[in-house]
Amino acid sequence: MQRKFFVSYLLIFIVLMAMMSLSRRTSDKIRGDSTALLVPLWEKLLVAKHFILHPTQPSPLSLLSPEEEKENLLLENQLLENEISHLQRQIHEQSLISSQIEQIAPYHPGEAIALAGEYQKSLNNTLKALQIRVKATPARVIFRTFDTWNSFLWINAGEAENRKRQSQVIAYNSPVIIGKAIVGVVDYVGEELSRVRMISDTQLTPAVRVARGAEHDYLIGEQAERMLYQLKYRKNIPLSPDEQDQLKGLLQRLQSNLKPLRKTWYLAKGELLGSQSSARLGQNVLLKGTGFNYDFSDEEGDSRDLHSGKSTQRPHDAPVPILKVNDILVTTGMDGIFPPGFHAAIVTRVGLLKEGDYFYDLEAKPLAGPLEGLSLVFVLPPISNK
Repeated sequence: MQRKFFVSYLLIFIVLMAMMSLSRRTSDKIRGDSTALLVPLWEKLLVAKHFILHPTQPSPLSLLSPEEEKENLLLENQLLENEISHLQRQIHEQSLISSQIEQIAPYHPGEAIALAGEYQKSLNNTLKALQIRVKATPARVIFRTFDTWNSFLWINAGEAENRKRQSQVIAYNSPVIIGKAIVGVVDYVGEELSRVRMISDTQLTPAVRVARGAEHDYLIGEQAERMLYQLKYRKNIPLSPDEQDQLKGLLQRLQSNLKPLRKTWYLAKGELLGSQSSARLGQNVLLKGTGFNYDFSDEEGDSRDLHSGKSTQRPHDAPVPILKVNDILVTTGMDGIFPPGFHAAIVTRVGLLKEGDYFYDLEAKPLAGPLEGLSLVFVLPPISNK
């Protein structure tokens, strides 16, 4: 009897040692294949849970008929078309601004030069974003484990999707976004599914900086665009037709009144990383930020004092705080993963400076929406082939 136990323990020990010696690529493939087997069961469990909690509401993960699958594909295509039309509208608005600059130039040359610089920068950013986002591949979130709920998710796109598109869009380090907000990055690609490491995971540290001013207007406009989309396509909205028309009118009025050429201040730079306290299901996701200062001048402006916000090159200019609550954090591209200019988070708390500190710490809320409710995301081609 003792010999049988010894052999059993020995076999277990050998299996464990073999698993520990597997390469990351092999272990990822085993994990991916196992996940593919669990996906159907996971979906059915979530459908059952949704039915128990909300028996009168349709489940977003329920098994779909061919007609409903077709409708879902049409909605995904519409989302992409909305992204393109939104950027095209921005370009049209900027062309109108260009003509306005030409009109005021003879009378206010200094103001015209400043506006022209802002216009050119905004136009370049819009064109870059258009080139990147038209290549986005929509993907459904199909699986998440409860122990890594805010660290990883699995999507239903992989190498098969690349072959269909004849383009290597879904690859290692492909950014994953919703609208203009980052969700995470692909860190494993399988045949039919891929794994995404989310920005709430502590191992992902996007390089970001403060954007204050016009970025707030863009964010409000993007949220208004999403609400208009929901009013147009979503069923069972708890509003009467008249109330929906009134809401549409208010949202459209808000969009038209947003300033298209408000100055954007690009200030403190640092890194974001997930919070261990938000790594479990049901908790609010908060990101930690560290290393935020503006010690070196760059193409966006002069370096600024950490405490006063005064320019180190022009000390007589009005001070501008380099970091405040409600500032938007956008990607810089310096991490080699995320393209510059995408929304990452909004600052919710700025840490107090202690004697001898040379940077700020902060807390921020992701701008990709509630991460626990993600169902549809978009994958961008990696910006580096490494």
